[in-house]
Order: sequence, then C-alpha cells, then structure tokens
Amino acid sequence: MFFGGSQSLLTSAPSSLTRNPKRGFKSARPTRIAKGRDDLTLTVVGEGAGQAVVLDLANESVRLPPMPHKLAGFVALSPDGERLATSGWHSEVVRLWDGKSGELLKELEAGLMSRAYFTPDNREMIVARAKDFTFYDLSTLEVSRRMPRDIGLYPGHVAFNADGKLMALEMAPGLIHLKEINSGRIVAKLEDPQGDLSTWMSFTPDGTQLVVAARYAGAIHRWDLRTIRERLKTMNLDWDWPEYSTAVPVGTMVSKNDRPLRVQVLGGRLASTIPASATNAVSAKP
Repeated sequence: MFFGGSQSLLTSAPSSLTRNPKRGFKSARPTRIAKGRDDLTLTVVGEGAGQAVVLDLANESVRLPPMPHKLAGFVALSPDGERLATSGWHSEVVRLWDGKSGELLKELEAGLMSRAYFTPDNREMIVARAKDFTFYDLSTLEVSRRMPRDIGLYPGHVAFNADGKLMALEMAPGLIHLKEINSGRIVAKLEDPQGDLSTWMSFTPDGTQLVVAARYAGAIHRWDLRTIRERLKTMNLDWDWPEYSTAVPVGTMVSKNDRPLRVQVLGGRLASTIPASATNAVSAKP
C-alpha cells in the first residue's frame, strides 16, 4: 500500500507522533505499511527515514522505539504480532525483529531486491528473491525449505487464503502456482498468456477468487477459481482440493479482454483453456 505527501503515516521523529484531524497521522513519506490482525497495530517503514515503527492505533501512539534499517522499503508483521520483518529494494539484508520488544533477532544476507512474508500459522518467514522463495523456521531461525522460481528478474509475490492452507506464489511473470502451505504441493498453475508481472495479489475473503494487480501493464486480473474448477470438472480435470462454498461471491468484474488464460492442473491430461468470463482482466489505467 502506498502513501505520499501529507497523507503518509510515518513521522520523521516517531517520538513526536501527532495527529491531524483531517488526514490522520502526520509523517515523512513512509514506503509501505502492514496491519496487524487485531486491527489496532500498524507497522510502517520509510526508506528515506531508514527505520520502521509500530503504531498503536487505539492510543494513537508509537508502541516501540524505531527499528533502524537503512534503505528498508518493505515491512511484514506476523499474524500473531510476535515477529516483524524489514527488507528493501535497495537493501541487501532482511532484518527480523521481536514484534513486542523491538529487539533485532536476526539479520539475513538476501541480496538486493527482497521482501518478506509470514505464513498464517506463524511458523515460517518467507524471503522472496528474484531466484527463489526461501522459508525460515521461526523457532530456529534456520532455512526450512526453498522453492526455486522458473524465471525471475524481481522478487515474486505471495498471497494466502483465509483458512491459511493455500498460498499463491508468482513463479515467473504471469505464472502463479497455487500450493498447499504445509507440504508445498502444487495444486494448480495459473498462466496469463500476456505474461504481466504482478505488483500485488490477494485472495478474496471467501477464497474463491485471486485478484492480481499488474501495475506496469496497467491491468488488474481476476481469477475466478470456483468457476475455473466447475469448468474443469466437465473435463475430469478438477484439481485436488476441497470444494468451495456454494455461496455466490459478492461483486463481479466486467471483462474487457476476450483472450483466454491457461490453467494447468498437475496430474491432469492436458493444460485447459478457460474463457475470459472466468478469468477477467480489466484496465487499471486512470
């Protein structure tokens, strides 16, 4: 999430955090933020300030001393709030912090252009780099597994569904793998024939859709996973995953692109083509 100018949230002097009644917290241009599961905790990082802070939204105060990280432009907060990670496009390290005390727990050499994510069960931290996704066990702070990327110029994005069992990883521009979190098993592959590089992605709350923003292409892609599976069933190619709820999802997107997207189901006989009505791409240009 991006903020600029007077609408930003990170103060140049966090100890003197103030509130503007019209625009919220005054600040010095944060780069990104991460919200806690309790909706009362906000972590903010500023590349220019070279630090991250944790804000208490209930008390409108800074909860911890600033955590220094030169050139950090990304921040992640574990679901339980116990761990916080900072990284950056121009920083060569990932720093893992204690989310309660602000203590630096570990510094990882990751190279330029890396960002961190936490799994929904709070057990692992994922460091995304151009060449792979590296998982760290948070109890030992050691590498637990690696997932090489097919093609990578920039770090791939990661998204988790609401029940914490499925994750989406961008393995190459326009190629997303749906994987079981615990085992790493590939459930399905979603392929955009235009190869648009994602700049953000997230599952909808019901887990039936994956929304991908492709800022450089000026587009937003919506993968309607339930509709895809319904059509695959007619070809006996449905993927091995529990059924979705029969409730109708709220909201739709109108397709402006009739080009079909490809869905590959592991173990199936072929890569299936799904019409654009199930995998829409809409323009995101102003």
